Amino acid sequence: MRTNERLEEILREIKRRRLKPKQIIQQYGQETLKQIITYLNKHYGFTVTDIVAYLNLTGIAYFRELLQKLGIQLEKTWGYYTKPLPHNKTEELLRKAKIDQKIRQTIQYIKQHNKPPPWYNQLSEEEKAATILWLNHQEKQSLRKIGKILGQHPTKLSLLIKKHGTQPRKPHRKPITNPHDQAYLVGLRTGDLTARMCKGSLVAQVGTTHYTAWHQLFQKLFTKYTSTIHEVPRYNPGKKPPYEWTIIATLHPQDKWILNQPKDKVPEWVKQSKELFLAYLAGYTDSEGTWYPRLQYVKKAGRKRKYYYVAYAVASNDKRLLEDVRETMEKLLSVHGYIAVAHKEGETRRYSKKPGYKLVAIGRNAIKLAKLLLPHLKHPDRIRRAKLAIKHGSKHLTEKQLQEWRKQRQKEKQQTQKDIEQARKTYQQKHKTPKQQNQHQHLFPIKTLLIQ
Repeated sequence: MRTNERLEEILREIKRRRLKPKQIIQQYGQETLKQIITYLNKHYGFTVTDIVAYLNLTGIAYFRELLQKLGIQLEKTWGYYTKPLPHNKTEELLRKAKIDQKIRQTIQYIKQHNKPPPWYNQLSEEEKAATILWLNHQEKQSLRKIGKILGQHPTKLSLLIKKHGTQPRKPHRKPITNPHDQAYLVGLRTGDLTARMCKGSLVAQVGTTHYTAWHQLFQKLFTKYTSTIHEVPRYNPGKKPPYEWTIIATLHPQDKWILNQPKDKVPEWVKQSKELFLAYLAGYTDSEGTWYPRLQYVKKAGRKRKYYYVAYAVASNDKRLLEDVRETMEKLLSVHGYIAVAHKEGETRRYSKKPGYKLVAIGRNAIKLAKLLLPHLKHPDRIRRAKLAIKHGSKHLTEKQLQEWRKQRQKEKQQTQKDIEQARKTYQQKHKTPKQQNQHQHLFPIKTLLIQ
C-alpha cells in the first residue's frame, strides 16, 4: 500500500503530464490507479465529476465502466465543505478572466445578449473555462443557467473547469447549531415540513398554496444556514386547486440529526427548557396552528347568548402527540387547554381519511400563548393573528373586533388565490399544456435565491 506522500507525488505528476487512466496503469499499475481514485474520493471528498476531470477524461460513461471493472464503490461525500482542494487554480484563472480582453468581451456579450457570442467556438479550452468560471463565481450564475445560455449540459461545464484545476462555486451551507432554531425546525417538521437526504445533503421542503407566507418563513429560518432555496410551481390535476408551490432548502449534511427526531411526541431535550419548548411550539404553530374567534354560548338571565372569544388551536391526526404537547404546555407555561375532535374518520372532502384532533386554548390561555409565542413565530399570517389576539384580549369580542378578524381572514384568502394564480402562470410558461402526469414528474426550479 503506497503512502499518502507517494500518492500526492503521483497526483502532481498526473496534473503536470495530463495523464489518463490507461497511461497511469501502464506507468504505475492498475492497483495504483485504484488507490488514487479511492484516495481522491475519501481524502479530498471528490465526487465522480471531480475525479473524471482530475484524470483528464472528457465524459463520465467510460469512468463508470472503469469503476465497475476495478470494483470501486465511491462514497457519497461532503468533504468539499471543509477540506482544501489540491492544486486549486481557481483564483489564478479568475485573474486571467479579469485582465484578458478577449474573455472580458465574451463575458460582456453573454451578460447583455443572454447567448454565446459568434466567436465563442474560436476560444481556446482555457478561455472557455475562464469565462464559465467568472460567470459562476463573480456573476453568481449557476452552472445550470450558464449551460442553458451556452447550450451545453451543466456536467460538461463542470468537467471543463475542473479539468483546469478549478472548482465551481460551492453553495454556502453551515450546520444549524442554534438550539432555538433546532427546536423550531423540529416543531415545523412535526407539521407540514418534510425532510430527506438527497446526494449527501439534507433537503427540507414544503408543498403549499400559501407561497408568500412560506417564502418569508424559509427566508427567516434558513438563509443563515444555506445560500440556496428553490421555489417550484407544481401541477397535479387530481388535487383542488391543481396548482401549488414546492419550496425547497438544501441544508448541511450534518443537519441529518433532524431525521431521528420523533414526530409523535415532544422530544425530551425540548422539554428541558421553557424557551426551547416555546421555539418548538412556535414551529408547530406556524405549520399547523392559528388564533381565531371561537363561538361560545353563555347562559345569562336564563337565556343562551352567543359570544365570540379569541381561541388558539393546533391540529394533528395523532392524538397522543397533542396530549404530550398539552401536558408540556401546562407544566412549563402554565397554559391550559383541551383536546377536541376536528373531524371524524372517513369524512368526505378531506385529504386524510384518519380522524383529526386539535388542541384548543380559549380566552386568557390563548392570549397568554400569543404573548409567549410571538417572539418565536416566523409565519407572517400567524404573527398578524397573534398580534390581533393580544390587541383584543381575553374578553368577548365586539362586532367591530370581529370585523377585524374577518378582514384578516379575507386578506389571507385573497393572497392565497394570488399565489395559486402565480403558480399557474409560471407553470404554464414552462409547459404549453399541463401534462396529465404524476405530480412528482413536474418539479422544475424557476428561482434559485442566492443569499450573499
